Amino acid sequence: MIEPDFGEFQFQQLFNNELVHKLPVSGIQPIIPTQPKEKDLGWDTGFNIPGFKLPDPSQKNCNLFLQYKIAKIIVGLRGGQWHYWHESYFKFDIARWKSAGHPGGNYPDFHQYDALKNLADNGYPTFYAPNHTVELEELLNWANTNTVTDRNLALNIKDINRQHLVVTFLKDSDHFFLDSDPEKMAKMTLSPNTVREVLVSAKKTSLKEDLDAIPKLLLEYKPFSITYETRCREIKLDRVELEWLLLYVTLSHVFGLVWWKLSI
Repeated sequence: MIEPDFGEFQFQQLFNNELVHKLPVSGIQPIIPTQPKEKDLGWDTGFNIPGFKLPDPSQKNCNLFLQYKIAKIIVGLRGGQWHYWHESYFKFDIARWKSAGHPGGNYPDFHQYDALKNLADNGYPTFYAPNHTVELEELLNWANTNTVTDRNLALNIKDINRQHLVVTFLKDSDHFFLDSDPEKMAKMTLSPNTVREVLVSAKKTSLKEDLDAIPKLLLEYKPFSITYETRCREIKLDRVELEWLLLYVTLSHVFGLVWWKLSI
């Protein structure tokens, strides 16, 4: 087994730095939760792309999500998926193995996957993004040539049909292989065009649905000064604050429609 000589944070930073410049809307910054919060939410980086599905306040007002995975190279015939690839391959875990207090010994914990799959099934673009190299020098070369997102392809979690323990792939393969009750999933490049396509094809809410959802949104929306009574479900916003929120929701749909028309 060959371990990468860089960590997840290094990979995440380089990927995020490049992706923000390739998103189809400028001025978007990544949202990165704390480690304890990431264990609960399931994702490493989120983005709020205006004009599409209304961001979820419980997900730090994001509507596109990435979970970075550090893959290792498995070498030799004894590798579990050697029979499929017939050469050394990359592997990352979906399940997190736990042992404390479990009578049967180690067991797979799918909390992270279930949280991500729930987001994907509710219309939010959600991806695993694994490294396709184990060498820091090669990763930095990709960063210097703005090809990190082109070389490290993503897995669309919406397409996964069932729980799996691990995912394997080759550096130059066009798909991932998911081991348990096997599935093959196409790789995706998170380029401006593919991100746009995913956002357009994602489940979108109508303006009426978003306006109907405003009471729930107001309970958690941080930029507005919300009183204690509001958090107790007594909506008491100043008229100006409510008008600004209505304008934000309306314009997000107008902007998204114009952007979509211009992009096709």
